[in-house]
Amino acid sequence: MNLGKVKQMAAAYPQLGEPEKARVAEQVDAILARIDAEPKSLAWKIRSRVGDRKKWYRDVGELAPQVQEL
Repeated sequence: MNLGKVKQMAAAYPQLGEPEKARVAEQVDAILARIDAEPKSLAWKIRSRVGDRKKWYRDVGELAPQVQEL
């Protein structure tokens, strides 16, 4: 989702010229193609199917109590 947002925002960014906007779009498309071409683990496939309906990560604030002083 983030790469799609980058592509969308770059297209609307007034400070970028058309060549720069095209370059961002090409790079995002290349990254997405590379991601799609790689083999996926079972956990990745399940998480992909669930999508953003369920939070599958922990926020930084949730990790803070686990950090111990050195």
